[in-house]
Amino acid sequence: MRQLPPLSGLGAGLERGWSRRQLLAALAGGTWSLLSSCISSNVSRSIMGTCVSQVALCSPTSVVGSSSPTQIFWYAEPDPKGIFKTLVDTFNALGFGVQVTLAAQGSSTDDYHQWLRQQLKAGRETPQVFSLDIIYTAEFAEQHWLVSLDELLCQSDSEQYLQTALTAASYPTSEGRLWALPLHSDVGLLFCRSDIPYAAGESLPPSSWRQLSAMAREAQAKHSVTAVLPGWGYLWQNAPYEGLLCNALEVFSGYGAQLVAEDDGQQDKRPAYRVVVERYRDQLEQALGEMVSWVQGPGAITPLQALESTGDIQGLDEPLTIAHFNQGIAAFMRNWPYAYNQLDVRGLGSQVHAHQVAVYPLPGATRPCIGGWQVAINAHAPPRERAAALTFARWLLCDSAQKALAGSQNYLPVLKAIYDDPELQANLPFYSGLREMIEERGQLRPRLTQYAQFSRAVQAAVYSALRGEHSPVEAITLLERELHAVLG
Repeated sequence: MRQLPPLSGLGAGLERGWSRRQLLAALAGGTWSLLSSCISSNVSRSIMGTCVSQVALCSPTSVVGSSSPTQIFWYAEPDPKGIFKTLVDTFNALGFGVQVTLAAQGSSTDDYHQWLRQQLKAGRETPQVFSLDIIYTAEFAEQHWLVSLDELLCQSDSEQYLQTALTAASYPTSEGRLWALPLHSDVGLLFCRSDIPYAAGESLPPSSWRQLSAMAREAQAKHSVTAVLPGWGYLWQNAPYEGLLCNALEVFSGYGAQLVAEDDGQQDKRPAYRVVVERYRDQLEQALGEMVSWVQGPGAITPLQALESTGDIQGLDEPLTIAHFNQGIAAFMRNWPYAYNQLDVRGLGSQVHAHQVAVYPLPGATRPCIGGWQVAINAHAPPRERAAALTFARWLLCDSAQKALAGSQNYLPVLKAIYDDPELQANLPFYSGLREMIEERGQLRPRLTQYAQFSRAVQAAVYSALRGEHSPVEAITLLERELHAVLG
């Protein structure tokens, strides 16, 4: 991992030359809201330096003073570049009285979700802290599997974090509201080949999905993308999994439509959703028809063979779209910010260089889906282990940890100030506008306890249209019926 320079504004403790024992004593006694020791480290070498910064968190917890460290497990999302391991090693070296063991999941988020459900439903105490996709907060909170963190964030200090991330981590119940700490965010983006000619009068970025389709078809027809025939115009996530739902919601929003709407109500009540398919039926049918045109017919820009079996999936997911885009055979790609790190990667057979790619918001009025992960604490864990898990979870929100996540993997931080970091802005030319895109344009997926059923219903209906099993009109009618069944 690239070593990060020391951050400015070191805490008062280091300025006074306090020892680590004194710093930890200050943490235990609540001298500041929280002293968070953040280390820049090399993955394979020793710790290089230490900074202490004040993190806007209340009611500090510490397990300092025990004869031996409290052992906890962190079950995390996939860790392809080892950044989570680096953070864990850094934290363990600080001597907080907590020893964290990392267990990163495999590539399937759905499998991880099912495994985690089984562990918590059975009342198991391990893992004490775990990563949780933002779409499952409501489900896990309703099942009483999470520790309430309502007293953790001060009201005034919460403004330092992305409000969408805090909303995703919240779900009002009789036992609390805040159920996780946001770790990093995400947002759908459009990657465009900026080095190829498009049709006369057309320029980047496309202003609508229709214009994107036209520009992709023109580039594909002229073989201006690649010498490999036939070439693809647009790469997107069209396999039947959560990625397809995100793409569908985004295209629907670009046509001014949505599937469900949240009822306005008091802030302390559970979100309630109603099906609004009938209100937007025409727009939904047009939007789905546009998506079908991308994979079917003579004007297909993601040829239908892309929906044939590729390993365990039927279609394209994020890694496959990146791999194909890297081969130089497409003009456009929808993906998450981390995809930018995958350009110029020789292991993917890259024929595309970063300077040949421009990154823009999704076309027109499209509301990009917000993604991201949180860290939550197992309600079944013993009190001492819960306290240890909380100490670790809060440390992950410090400025150095957030910057390390952003710099290593292009994970979008939840701490707003990191978006203004000059080094990160220099490394990612599109970085400076991401915070506003998330907060002002992004759409959170419904905070439903039955979210998995909602997602499967949308995936099934959209995929049936892509495969030609139903027309767009039939698929939308089918989807409306299924959503009424899910929401009751």
